Amino acid sequence: MKSFLLFVAFVFISLTSIGQNFNRPVPYGVYPYEYVENDSLFDFHISVNLFHRTPGTGAAAYDYHRGVIFDPDGYVAWYQLNNPANAVALNNLHYNAERKEFLETVINGSSQMYFKTLDTLLQFIDTLETVGVLPDSHESHKSANGDHFVITKLDSIFDLTGYTILGNTGTPNTTVRCNGIQGFDTNGNLIFDWNGCDYVHPSEAYGFNYNPNQFDYYHMNSIDVAEDGNLIASGRHINAVVKIDIVTGDVIWRLGGMNSDFTFIGDQGFSGQHDARDLGNGLISIFDNGNLSNPKKSRGVIYELDTVNWTATLVSNFDPGVYGRAMGSHRKIGNYGVVGYGSVYRPEPNIAVHDQNMDLAAAYYFTDSVQSYRAVPFHLDFILPRPSIFCFDSLGQTYIRAEGSYSSYEWSTGETSQAIIPTFGDTYQVYVPYGVGRLGSIPLTYDGNCYLSVSELELSEPSIVKTVDLLGREVTSKKNGGLYIDVYTDGSSQLHYFTGK
Repeated sequence: MKSFLLFVAFVFISLTSIGQNFNRPVPYGVYPYEYVENDSLFDFHISVNLFHRTPGTGAAAYDYHRGVIFDPDGYVAWYQLNNPANAVALNNLHYNAERKEFLETVINGSSQMYFKTLDTLLQFIDTLETVGVLPDSHESHKSANGDHFVITKLDSIFDLTGYTILGNTGTPNTTVRCNGIQGFDTNGNLIFDWNGCDYVHPSEAYGFNYNPNQFDYYHMNSIDVAEDGNLIASGRHINAVVKIDIVTGDVIWRLGGMNSDFTFIGDQGFSGQHDARDLGNGLISIFDNGNLSNPKKSRGVIYELDTVNWTATLVSNFDPGVYGRAMGSHRKIGNYGVVGYGSVYRPEPNIAVHDQNMDLAAAYYFTDSVQSYRAVPFHLDFILPRPSIFCFDSLGQTYIRAEGSYSSYEWSTGETSQAIIPTFGDTYQVYVPYGVGRLGSIPLTYDGNCYLSVSELELSEPSIVKTVDLLGREVTSKKNGGLYIDVYTDGSSQLHYFTGK
């Protein structure tokens, strides 16, 4: 009954979103979207990489490719301004809280991909490339100690004449796409090199096309470091999640697929899945695309794995009846879950936030054909010094103005001056340079009230209330060469480099 009511709620919201109410301001170049909120208690941000996909054909049209961070109220907190190295696409912008770093894949072409690291100032600080094999854009993941794991790809020739694959007789010279994993230490040394074709046979593929000239039988789309230090890898075309021994490379177990080591309890399993994550204590979360389900629908699921009795018990299932046929993600954060539906079109939602009761807390609806490979939530444990907007009156004219001093300003209206004339009832944001992109200000809805006159602004210069470091800790003495943030009486903040003077 609860799933039915949730589905009805989604249908209602979806129908009303066909003529979308783009209710959040956006800067130039960021596609408009509608944000629906039923629960204002969650406090996490969500990172995405948006791009445009041609409806009907499924072909990617990379006319837009920037990372975006949304705040807990569904506003743009930061967006990537420029694409590095003339990228045709970006993928997987996500925050690693253990390392206090962001990771992102920069894609220049099918064989040119770079795994980038950004600091909490949202500047690029490191680039990783694969060794001896082609890179794959699906995943870049760092462990707590800084080891960096990425997905690779390498074509091999297999004799599959003795196998029937997806109803087809295998050919003696099938070109097989082998997915692998490479791991690097913090000095960039290769410490792990795994080829999936050595451990998972192409005959384990099902549910997707067999092509003897390029058989992408595995299609690895996520890797994660498990609680015990071994690796978890999702294979979309084998409908299985595989656990890999980090020392020997041996397969420890398979969850799902033709050779599953587990029996599912309270569930029929998953298909075409993405984003398998080890949650610790025997729990694993998965985005089940449901490509082989009937009817077709996608779910955010969590299983409890028992490696004594070899059972996988369904303990959480967010299933509102939405179908994301490709891409997608499911993340657990506190008492909430965030599902990114990947390849969907209106009236379906792109992102759904649910609470522990599986009730819909919030949803994002991007303009049609705009999608994100994943939607990754994170708690903001560093300072993101977003400017504020204040209102003032000058000679009977009301203005709104961005606090602070920046090299440029961009308003959600397209205006580029520091102060603009507002319209009653409209909501505004201003975007200012920060890292490789722009910070979105705290939004302001102009309600006709004005708090300061221009003379008061001139007579009342803001003073420093406190100084904090990049982790938000108040400091009383500064170290030479350190980065600090001064917080002023008017609520503004300013990042500066201390030279000891």
